[in-house]
Amino acid sequence: MAQNKKRRRRRRMRKRTRNRLILAGGILVVLFILYLLIHFIVGLFSSPEPKDNTGTTPETKTSEETVVSFMGVGDNLIHETVYNDALQDDGTYDFSKMYTNFKKDAKESDIAFINQETV
Repeated sequence: MAQNKKRRRRRRMRKRTRNRLILAGGILVVLFILYLLIHFIVGLFSSPEPKDNTGTTPETKTSEETVVSFMGVGDNLIHETVYNDALQDDGTYDFSKMYTNFKKDAKESDIAFINQETV
């Protein structure tokens, strides 16, 4: 009887350890993808170094700083109260009034992101 309990406990511990390793691996993959995405975005906004007639980079360099603005809104969820509020008299939906508080900020940002959460 005690042996069975020990075996079950070991199995639970192995399963728990496996799940933790899977979670850690998933987090590492997400972080790596975020790193690549940020590296790609920065590459889009940086200009290549100018070259002279000989194909070499000139010795004089100017320091230029690039600033990118980012705006993010999370968990844009749709619920019954949300779409009932957006329902118009003609049967169509207009959600624009729900975004008026941050519309100006989104337009002024270089990158604007809203996380649309759905089923």
